[in-house]
Amino acid sequence: MQVDVADEDSVQAMYDAAAERYGGIDVLYNNAGISPADDDSILDTELDAWSAYSGQHARVFLCCKYGIPYLLKRGAAR
Repeated sequence: MQVDVADEDSVQAMYDAAAERYGGIDVLYNNAGISPADDDSILDTELDAWSAYSGQHARVFLCCKYGIPYLLKRGAAR
């Protein structure tokens, strides 16, 4: 399945399809990140570089936002 993790509808559709096919979702593993040269060190990184790359965190947010309800349905800890 092709998913755009920056698009809420696409992320939701991914979880819906996975839950339907496999009977539920038991684990979330969201690993998103990049390491461009202009963001090598917090001491040297300029704010503009950090801002340009911090959008990656939105992808993890969406995957958690739409994935966690499936975990809760399966009795995952709250």
